[in-house]
Amino acid sequence: MSKEKTGRNAPCPCGSGKKYKKCCGKSSPDSNSLIDTIQFNKQIAYIGSIGHRREETCIKFIEQRQNVISLLEEGQQKQVAKVGETISCHEGCCFCCCELITARLEECEAIVYYLYHNEKALLSFLSSFDTWLNAVQKNESLLRRIQQSTNELYKTETMKQDMQHFMELEPMKARMRELAAYYDLQIPCPFLIEKRCSIYKIRPLSCVSLVVTSPAENCNPAIRQDETNYKMYIFDAFKAKDIVKDLAFWDKRLAVVYGDTMPITVYQLLTNSYRFLSTLPGLESLFNEFMRDPEVIQFSKNLRNEF
Repeated sequence: MSKEKTGRNAPCPCGSGKKYKKCCGKSSPDSNSLIDTIQFNKQIAYIGSIGHRREETCIKFIEQRQNVISLLEEGQQKQVAKVGETISCHEGCCFCCCELITARLEECEAIVYYLYHNEKALLSFLSSFDTWLNAVQKNESLLRRIQQSTNELYKTETMKQDMQHFMELEPMKARMRELAAYYDLQIPCPFLIEKRCSIYKIRPLSCVSLVVTSPAENCNPAIRQDETNYKMYIFDAFKAKDIVKDLAFWDKRLAVVYGDTMPITVYQLLTNSYRFLSTLPGLESLFNEFMRDPEVIQFSKNLRNEF
């Protein structure tokens, strides 16, 4: 379903659970206005006591992300070695980059920080986002089924399950079937630049955890139906929990483990920043607290004086 055909009070096709008018149906500014908004949000993102804490957490998260990735990759190599296979994944391969990627809020916060400091990746993402979103929204019913299976999965005590048990849960099986159907749509991730991931070093765990074993020349979507050429593995990301638990969201009042479609959450953070964060359970007062900070007040005064 296209943007124009979605009712403003209808559930947003992206699966966020919000009304369309309060999510992806918000009025889209022109490109110059969009860049101005994002540049302004970048200026205020890390000022004041709240902003400083936010920035420190992002920096620490990005530093630790490499440790998490190394831990997962080591485990992946051991896992496939037991069956005599070799992982064919490498930087620059985009075989899996048509998956519907979800990410935790703290992962998206780190990606936004990275984009603020990598203009090429930021501009490329912004130029690709609308095309990606329009393609995704044309498959509204599939997205709703994915959201339903995800909601059911969250009702289970997932973090207490080992991976084998976790993968056998019926909501997980349903989710994997729907995600496979989404992959078959071949909608490229908006973070690709010339078929290379622009955020590879800080990509979400949902990207890192999925690996393929196959001859390198066969690792491409064109041969997806020929399962003799490759195998896909989802590695037990829970084994990284001892590291991940130290990288929680920077405001402990957040009342939920927030995870959503990664490009949409990143876009919301870029364009709405603290206003978006204040829509989350437990953070309702965050925007007003941020605006009352003396450093933020002084920044606002200086900005007014410039005009």
